[in-house]
Amino acid sequence: MKLQSLKYFVNLAGTKSYTRSAEECFITQPALSRSISELENELGCRLFERNSRSVELTEEGKVCLAEAKKIIKHCDALVEKVTNANQQFKNPVKIGYVIYGHLAVFNKKLSQIPNSNTIKIETEYDSLARTNEKLMSDEIDMAIIPEASITSFNNFNSFKLQKSQLYVLIPNKNELFHRNFVNFNDLKNQKFIGWCPDETPLINDSHSMVCEKNGFKPEFVAYGKKMGDIMTLSILHNALGFASCKLAVVDQEEFKLIPVSDSKENFGLLCIWKKDQKNPSINKLMQLFA
Repeated sequence: MKLQSLKYFVNLAGTKSYTRSAEECFITQPALSRSISELENELGCRLFERNSRSVELTEEGKVCLAEAKKIIKHCDALVEKVTNANQQFKNPVKIGYVIYGHLAVFNKKLSQIPNSNTIKIETEYDSLARTNEKLMSDEIDMAIIPEASITSFNNFNSFKLQKSQLYVLIPNKNELFHRNFVNFNDLKNQKFIGWCPDETPLINDSHSMVCEKNGFKPEFVAYGKKMGDIMTLSILHNALGFASCKLAVVDQEEFKLIPVSDSKENFGLLCIWKKDQKNPSINKLMQLFA
């Protein structure tokens, strides 16, 4: 049974005229007649009594009219609800990130999810400090950040995007460049480029603490705000930088990113968003990730 046939039927019941009803429904009179005949055949009864001047509903037609109006009303409500549901996800999720490799991990996971194209996403690159500021001021909805950069989740929801050991960024002139992995003992006599304490104190502290727990205090000879800064400074000072997994996009001829084999998996990557965030698209995005 076609919904359009029911709509034609309801219109004809109101006009009581094939000619007028055909005009209002923007179809030809023969097409209207065929639609009504098909509906009657499908129901196995006559819906109209026809005479030379007009048509009148039969008793079966009166029952059909009442039910047809309900069906059309429910269908209209269905369309409205679905349309409204889609509209609430029209607002994009604005995501801040601090290293392109972080965004690459997010994009890879997103590409593996069916129907992820139902969510609009906008991204913004900035320092970690500015990304955190934007998150708190609602300039962005979500941030992709290193796990080590946050200690309290009282005001945030989080999703672990990727687990990771601690990694070190090694310039090609360093003696460790040709290694596939290192341990903390290998790092004791190395110089390091740290993440700027003013911009990213928790990251810098976490790197210092894990080194101290493993028997040495790292010697930081310079500090950078972004991974690009860390890479440039590591060449200038022949020093190592700390990173998480294969998150940083590096030139394999100039740098190598290798794991610290005896570190724990608490240097991963998180998506965080405020608990009072009002953008419904975030919940839908996290449902897709779940």
